[in-house]
Amino acid sequence: MNFPMRRVVTGHDAQGSAIVQFDDVSNNFVSKRPGHNSFVVWTTKGNPVDNSIMNDASLEPVGTELKNGTVFPYHQARPRGHAAAPPDGLD
Repeated sequence: MNFPMRRVVTGHDAQGSAIVQFDDVSNNFVSKRPGHNSFVVWTTKGNPVDNSIMNDASLEPVGTELKNGTVFPYHQARPRGHAAAPPDGLD
């Protein structure tokens, strides 16, 4: 899969109806080596989580974990070497 990727985050309005909060293309991806890409889809802080705030939590600087919260990352890592190449049409 090629980056950037589309990200859709849903939530609820004041009446409790489902809404789309974010429908965009990821722009916070990193690459650690050839064949590696990742980005944070969403994070939460605290428990219980207050999702009524409409800021983009994926832009918060985080590592692989967040104390008393969650990190929802997406990772793509392809094996190295010619034997790891996918068959034609499956890339």
